[in-house]
Amino acid sequence: MPGLDKLLTADDIIHIPEFLLGYQRSNSGGVTNGIPKPKYKDADKTENPEKYEKQHQEYFTALKKFIQGHPETVAGIELEMDGINPARSGQRRRIRSSAA
Repeated sequence: MPGLDKLLTADDIIHIPEFLLGYQRSNSGGVTNGIPKPKYKDADKTENPEKYEKQHQEYFTALKKFIQGHPETVAGIELEMDGINPARSGQRRRIRSSAA
C-alpha cells in the first residue's frame, strides 16, 4: 500500500514482526548509517536468558529511538511487505492463470 510508511509508528514497527522484518530488510546492507545493530545472540537465549533479554530490550529501545529520530528510514517499507501481502499473492496467481 503506497503511503504505508506515513501511517506506521515506531511502536508499530517494533511490535509487529512483519513490519520489523520489512524495516530491517529495507535498511540492511549499509543503506542506512547509524541504524542500531543487535548485540544479543540467539545462543544466549538458552544459555544466558537474562543477558539475552536485557540486550534484546536495549536493541528495541535504541531502534525505536532511531526510527523516531529518522522517520525517513521508514520510506520504502511497503516494498518489503509485497512478499507477504495476501492480496498481491492472489493477484499473481490470477495473472499466471490468465496467461496460461
